[in-house]
Amino acid sequence: MAVGSDEEEQIEAVKNWLDQNGTSLAITILIAVGGVFGYQMWDKSTREYAESASAVYQELREAVEVSPTGTLALGGGLNDEQRATARYLAGQLKSEYEDTTYAVFASLHLARNAADDRDWDAARSELTWALDRAEGGIKLIARLRLARVMLQQDEADAALKLLYGVEAGSLLSSVEEVRGDILAKLGRSDDARAAYQRAVETQVEGVQKPFLKMKLDDLAPVTDAVAETADQEAS
Repeated sequence: MAVGSDEEEQIEAVKNWLDQNGTSLAITILIAVGGVFGYQMWDKSTREYAESASAVYQELREAVEVSPTGTLALGGGLNDEQRATARYLAGQLKSEYEDTTYAVFASLHLARNAADDRDWDAARSELTWALDRAEGGIKLIARLRLARVMLQQDEADAALKLLYGVEAGSLLSSVEEVRGDILAKLGRSDDARAAYQRAVETQVEGVQKPFLKMKLDDLAPVTDAVAETADQEAS
């Protein structure tokens, strides 16, 4: 089929454009193709990284299991071998997979063990590490536990400040209970009682907190009749 002059001009224009831009076009194509393969490699590497962290964390969970049903030991339920293994695996997660949630969980585990040993400095260090890296609800849990540790270290004012302005969400009852503990430690009985009352009123349905009710009862206001009886007994 004969090619018309218009088509010849178009073909020639394409040839000229390729002569002038062929190198840049090839580079663009190579960059695009490289980007696709680069993303695929990055995605694969990211998935493998997460899977490796998950595997180490699973080993940690298995190391602290105390029954075939998968029940986890809490603090003192671990023997020396379990503790040593857990410390090693948790340390591996924190050093090699620092930017994962698994590392945060590992730090929370170490903090719990330290608290069980009443090593408040170690517990505080682990919880601070976790708080700096956690997100969402896990961050709030780390904050609450850190506040409790600070309370044990007689830093009630700092512990109370740590809870200012937190978005509690479904953990509101726990936040108010910890706040009540701190206020009671500071001798602010009325404020503590109000915090405990809010904690009772915002409990998640089905969750029982018997100690919370005891704390609230212990701070119940003394009635006039009880006060009068106490005065009579004292006299």
